[in-house]
Amino acid sequence: MDTPSSKKCYYWRIFPKRLRTILKEQKIRQNAFAKLLGIGPTTVNGWLKERKKPNATRLLEIADLLAVPLDALFDRTPPKKKKTIIKKKAKRTKKKTKKKKSKRKTKKK
Repeated sequence: MDTPSSKKCYYWRIFPKRLRTILKEQKIRQNAFAKLLGIGPTTVNGWLKERKKPNATRLLEIADLLAVPLDALFDRTPPKKKKTIIKKKAKRTKKKTKKKKSKRKTKKK
């Protein structure tokens, strides 16, 4: 299946398209890109034709070289900032500890 629910297949199918787009935007040729990465041009061609996949280390090198976030290679947008339950609980515990400290001070006097 080629749906976002099967993310493993979905994102690997997006990667070649995004890489090709980013290379075009930055006006970098496949051969020059391969030389910068220290690999053969056939490897880059394999990535672009969905025959090969780069490993995790190589993905980081690609993102650094192109000066894009790793998520941009897979067309993922960062999630919007939401207030999480953890943050709310942390705030509550801080308030409770402040109240306890103030009670202790009054008892000591």
